[in-house]
Amino acid sequence: MEVSVLYVTNRLGGIDVLKGNLERQTFQDFEVVMVDGQLRDMTLLTSFLVRLGSRLRQFAEPPRKDGTLTNIWAAYNKGLSKCQGKYVVFLQDYIWIPPGGIARFVRCQERQRGFYTGVGNVGEGPEKTVDGALTIWGYPYYGPPERIRWQDPRIGAWDGQVVKVDPDMWENNWACAPRSALLELGGFDEEFDFGWAWGEKDLAFRALKLGYKSYMDTGNRCMAWWHDTFWPNPYKDNETLSNKPRLDTKLAEMAAGKRSARLNYLENRDG
Repeated sequence: MEVSVLYVTNRLGGIDVLKGNLERQTFQDFEVVMVDGQLRDMTLLTSFLVRLGSRLRQFAEPPRKDGTLTNIWAAYNKGLSKCQGKYVVFLQDYIWIPPGGIARFVRCQERQRGFYTGVGNVGEGPEKTVDGALTIWGYPYYGPPERIRWQDPRIGAWDGQVVKVDPDMWENNWACAPRSALLELGGFDEEFDFGWAWGEKDLAFRALKLGYKSYMDTGNRCMAWWHDTFWPNPYKDNETLSNKPRLDTKLAEMAAGKRSARLNYLENRDG
């Protein structure tokens, strides 16, 4: 298997978005590793995602540790431990991706192995009508958001080029990295589950320490839904819960030789 598409979600719906994304891809040599906080009925999933067949594997999200706000990074680690592809494509829920998106990531990796991120605007519409297992719109919706709410300022800067970027510009909502590099790094640092965000930046900084550079493909353009309208996040606007100070501390420790770029979160993982 060339690619593992890692799809981590704990929200209702979104499976129609996932189906449209995967079926429109020009590159089809992939499996889907779904870490599903909703633990949807597998019969329902396989009948809806019928073209995937045995390429779809679903796993329950790991239990939350005492004191953590989320278990998103632990969930990503569980998914990484199950991936079998040469490359891992990270695909967040409620993101529309273009037909050649996975193919473009693979071509980039074949030219130069590294940590690649796409770019994309954030949009709105249709409006949420139901809390369904497969869709929140009352019917399967396969298109991008109907209107733009926020424009990614990075898109216009390089106009379709692939450029080397600092690790703090790497996003794992729509991204790709060699599985061997992710295994060497030992996954995401799960201490970032004690706060909000920044865990993917830490991964990219640790990757650079091992020689894996970060790149941004401004031609690989996704479009995300502004899902805070659907499910407000209680932590997002609370700066006291931000992981940015935690990231700064960890990077300083790594620069001083007191922290290794290699962690061990993927070893003997069964939770």
